[in-house]
Amino acid sequence: MLSKVYEYLQEDSRVVRPGSVRSFEAAANDIMMRIIIEGGVDYDKFKETVIRVGIENLYLSVETSNPDDKKRVLEEAFERAFEDVERMQEETEEASTQQVAGFNVNNVGEVTEGENMERGDYEKGAGNIGGGFGAEYSAEESQELPMSRSLIANVNEHSKDAKLDSIISTIYEILYGGVGTVNFLNLAQLINMFIDPYANIMEKIKVLRKMEPYLRNYGLLPTDFRRSRDGERMFEALRNVVRNAMSGMGQVKVVRFTDIDKYPTYVVSVREYKIGDNYFDVDLQKTAMNLSRKSMMHKLFTNKDIVVKEYANVKTIDIVLCLDVSGSMRELSNGMPKIEIAKDAVAQYIQFLSKTNDRLAMVLFNFRADVLWGLHQVRRYWQQMNYMLKYVYAGGGTNLANALERSREVLTRSRSNSKHVICVTDGRTVNSSMCIKEAVRLRRSGTTISTIAIGENSDDELLMRLSKIGGGLFIKISSIHDLGKALIMDKLHSM
Repeated sequence: MLSKVYEYLQEDSRVVRPGSVRSFEAAANDIMMRIIIEGGVDYDKFKETVIRVGIENLYLSVETSNPDDKKRVLEEAFERAFEDVERMQEETEEASTQQVAGFNVNNVGEVTEGENMERGDYEKGAGNIGGGFGAEYSAEESQELPMSRSLIANVNEHSKDAKLDSIISTIYEILYGGVGTVNFLNLAQLINMFIDPYANIMEKIKVLRKMEPYLRNYGLLPTDFRRSRDGERMFEALRNVVRNAMSGMGQVKVVRFTDIDKYPTYVVSVREYKIGDNYFDVDLQKTAMNLSRKSMMHKLFTNKDIVVKEYANVKTIDIVLCLDVSGSMRELSNGMPKIEIAKDAVAQYIQFLSKTNDRLAMVLFNFRADVLWGLHQVRRYWQQMNYMLKYVYAGGGTNLANALERSREVLTRSRSNSKHVICVTDGRTVNSSMCIKEAVRLRRSGTTISTIAIGENSDDELLMRLSKIGGGLFIKISSIHDLGKALIMDKLHSM
């Protein structure tokens, strides 16, 4: 059926490039695994899965003269392909009614045996759900597919766990390309192959624990030398280097589009500094005025001169954090992978939010976006969030539009009056026009949007426009080491 989709795309005058072979292979594999994991599904569900997952995989590879037409062109190609397949199925069923006792009667009244019988069996098998995909694999592999469906349905927990291991291993063998390839699955996409994207974070952790050895075997996690005490100290020393770098004064540019009435500040009082206060809470303007006055009077500075803001959780906010996990996040910064620095920054952000009643959802995006965890109260689930965060890895292309779309889906489940999306990226995205459309949809639903641009390669013009549409902040940081500061800056709406 996908080959027919390719043919129709080639024939369509609106299509500049019908897509790469790899993208069609990825679509077939992705669809097949979704069907296997879900077990037996009816035809309508099968058709919906094929079209949805197929378009997700082909969207970046197919090029149209007008980018806005791309989704419609793909939908039409899939609909035409399904019509052809359904017509072939009807013809096969009509032909099968002419078969008597193992013989096939052709249109001219001749009776044949053997070759036609085998062909009829093949076409019948290809008409079954998933049969067409299984035909592309060897006989041994084809035997594995129905086995997967039957074992998933087994109520025995031990059998289910064993089969989950087997399916995860199969997915890695079939779907994984190199880390540098465009269609590289991120952690959220992998987990959601086995569980509902909006399942409770505790259930997602169970799936993640099953995946951990495979993530490590494929080199997607940092070298694990933390098992020994010496290794733990060494690893913590590296993280301290990152934290120290984050505390430095890098170049940070902030452009505000925030409507204070719709996204309130949290400052309720100010007081003098006490040992243990976070430096993020220091009121820089008032403290600078106090220090200048003392300097002019030639008096010594004291703790009373350092003014600290006190915050109250005036209004609960539902926040969706979209984190770029594309291949560029694997690059090193001060000897550490950027993705590891980003994970530390997000952990710091989670720790900060744990003092509020806010809820946080996490969306990972590379060539496609998916939900790592849905909206959960940070105060209650911060430990689970940090656990999942440490397994995040980077690779693949960049699709910010899909991240905004996923964020909108997450927030449709929110009843909060205050909803906020913050996007973090260090690169440029495909389909920027779709980003604008998704930002407008989010804003119309009452959601504010902030963006954080990292380094020199980010599309600052687009990200600033998204923040302006979303009524949030645009924060430009020259180094990823300032990400933790930027995230909390967005939360507080204050330097």
